[in-house]
Amino acid sequence: MSPIGKWISLFFNQKKLTQNFNRIFAPDTRPTPSEMNDFWRVLSYNNGNKVFHLLIRYMEERRTYRARWVGGLQQTKIPLRLIDGLFDPISGKHMLERYKVLVPNPDTIGLENCGHFPLIEMPEAVYRYYIDFRQKLNSA
Repeated sequence: MSPIGKWISLFFNQKKLTQNFNRIFAPDTRPTPSEMNDFWRVLSYNNGNKVFHLLIRYMEERRTYRARWVGGLQQTKIPLRLIDGLFDPISGKHMLERYKVLVPNPDTIGLENCGHFPLIEMPEAVYRYYIDFRQKLNSA
């Protein structure tokens, strides 16, 4: 986010991506070297790795729009279920617990041994909990 972000992003490479992913994936769900090659190919396509510094701007948007976004979660009449990886140091167990405090009648699923990317780390579990959620809605 700093003015030198553009220059720092020039040094971001597959090795750094792997180090970062190893911190946010649960140990048992970390990508294989082959999967890391795939992630890097996708992220670096068309020099996409050179614009990472622009993507972090969502941090400022979170501050700017917090009341609006949290209010939307609190006031919606649409059924919600949060499925979250508890191992995630960015938005894991602590975020799930905060969600429970802020959102009325929270429907949450905390996945043990799952990090930042539940859809990648535990796709079968996410699918199962999603189908369960849909079935509960259909039977109500």
